[in-house]
Amino acid sequence: VPNSFDHQPIVEVKAPLTVEAVVREQAEKNRIVVHLVGFNHPFQSVATGEGGSLNEKTVPLMEEPPLFKAQLSIHVPYKKVSAFSADTTVTEKEGQIEVLCDQVHDAVIIEL
Repeated sequence: VPNSFDHQPIVEVKAPLTVEAVVREQAEKNRIVVHLVGFNHPFQSVATGEGGSLNEKTVPLMEEPPLFKAQLSIHVPYKKVSAFSADTTVTEKEGQIEVLCDQVHDAVIIEL
């Protein structure tokens, strides 16, 4: 979706379509929190019949973790970036923040 405002957003998030990103500024704590919520729902049926009819059910993969990767571009000076969960990996690479998350929900904390 094109940005119709004249200014650049403080944080840009690139993530799979199955990930919802919500950016919240917490001015009283001098930080920005980016909530990432991933939804990786397995297909429940597959097209196997003639003409693509759905006639075969598959078993959901309950044991698969909701693994996803997101990339954050931060357009303000910041001091530190970390994840709320210790299991989520946050790395800075070529001016971009890469997040590897295996939780359904995690938050990236940007200290200003």
